[in-house]
Amino acid sequence: MCIRDRPRNVVVRADAGEGRCCARLDQPACEGGMIYARDVLAYVADAAGVKVTDLTGPCRRRPYTYYRFIAVWAIRQLCQHMSYPNIGQMLGGRDHTTMIHADRRAEEEMAKRPDLQKIAMDALGHFATSEIESLDHSIALVSAELDALMAAREAKLNADTGALFARAA
Repeated sequence: MCIRDRPRNVVVRADAGEGRCCARLDQPACEGGMIYARDVLAYVADAAGVKVTDLTGPCRRRPYTYYRFIAVWAIRQLCQHMSYPNIGQMLGGRDHTTMIHADRRAEEEMAKRPDLQKIAMDALGHFATSEIESLDHSIALVSAELDALMAAREAKLNADTGALFARAA
């Protein structure tokens, strides 16, 4: 247990509104194909073998800070409209300048440590693969809808043409 583990005045849940993000693509339970920052955080925590609370808590031990850096970087890559203050709030009420520092340090640490780079790239790959699958599904739905509209239009046209010929006869 970290020496710095102590209660904070601000308690932020990872599923709070501020933790929501731009495009969730890998779980059908989410509407509109949205990726949520909390899901990216959970993925990084799982890949790193730590708990989400370890990343959102006050501990400053090296392994947790490195994984936190990667989580911030991955959230910024996948959820580009998430601001640093929102990410900081989601990660335990941290200041936005801490998140800027984490984003920069993630790049440096990934260059030095292949294990951190693998976690980051796996997170990007996981959500990007889901995006492609989601887009394929959306295209199939739109295509089926267009086919139905075209069939209905053709049926109406045939009915109108038949009525026109019936009147002419």
